[in-house]
Amino acid sequence: MRFVQRRSVRDIPTRFGHGLWWAVCVAWVGIFVAGTPGRGDAADEGPSADVVVVIGAAGTDEYAEPLRQWAAELDALRDHSDIRLQVIGSPVASPDTAALADVSSEPTNDRQRLRQALAERVKPVTATGDGDAGPNGGPTLWLILLGHGTFADDVAKFNLVGPDVSAAELAQWLSATSSRTVIVNAASCSGPFVNRLSGPDRVVVTATQSGDERDWTRFGGYFVQAIISDAADLDHDDETSVLEAFVMAAGKTRQFYRDAGRIASEHALIDDNGDAQGTPAQWFDGLSADQKHAEADGNLAKRITLVAASDQPRLDEAQRAERDVIEGELETLKRRKPKMNAAEYWSTLEALMLRQAELYQRSADQ
Repeated sequence: MRFVQRRSVRDIPTRFGHGLWWAVCVAWVGIFVAGTPGRGDAADEGPSADVVVVIGAAGTDEYAEPLRQWAAELDALRDHSDIRLQVIGSPVASPDTAALADVSSEPTNDRQRLRQALAERVKPVTATGDGDAGPNGGPTLWLILLGHGTFADDVAKFNLVGPDVSAAELAQWLSATSSRTVIVNAASCSGPFVNRLSGPDRVVVTATQSGDERDWTRFGGYFVQAIISDAADLDHDDETSVLEAFVMAAGKTRQFYRDAGRIASEHALIDDNGDAQGTPAQWFDGLSADQKHAEADGNLAKRITLVAASDQPRLDEAQRAERDVIEGELETLKRRKPKMNAAEYWSTLEALMLRQAELYQRSADQ
């Protein structure tokens, strides 16, 4: 993009009034986003996401086919984006699933393969700044579990072909990572995974709200469809965030039970503020928590995408951290607006928009 004259965003006069000032701020941000090299220009940056998909034991042929289909849809992402993706497991021992299964001779079962895959990706940041840390420049780590679960004696497990894996074990295997992490457990009895795996800079999504919801879950299929497409792009930014996929998948799950005239046996949760409580989709109005639940989860999840738009700005690690801070402050300001006078609100918004525009200007100047 060509500029006739480069000016600092602070040269923009504020006397235009609130409405026009807002438009000017948005325009400046748009200019810098459009003028910044996109992800497609950054072939040497490495993957934008590091994804481990685990196909659990199907139990019967009725469930094997949808599990294969969901895994195949996720596996196809590696052909169209800068995602590193590994699929572990097969719902049944069948030649049809050979392409999706990890066929290495060691480790010898899916539980061991999963542990090894996470060990390879769980790399704490070193003193020199190396390591895979989402907010620090490395890819976000995704763990997507598709299948069945169990809950007994206060122990929640995800069922694998062979030995199962518990929520507590996954928490231990992931404890050393400083990577931003997204964990999606689309299995039955998955609610307790929120309690066991919640933590800072981590999003946990479960298909059920408790360990007592034991029936086969539909949420996983709807979530996969949402996260790999733009159908769930509620804010029209050409990307689908974790929160957008969660809200749409939960809505379609509720619709399935209504259409079938059945009582819903699954109620999805999302947790991203580290309080281990989780928030149901019904608490969201679009992508914002409703007025009764202003402190609900979602602020981190709405900033994480699996498939990034090709024209998104290329920010370094410090700029990504700064962007997250600004977006968090914008969300806080939105919640505080009803209690603020107009002058204070617009002054604070102006300052935040200026910071955002200057951030993208610095990125464009690199």
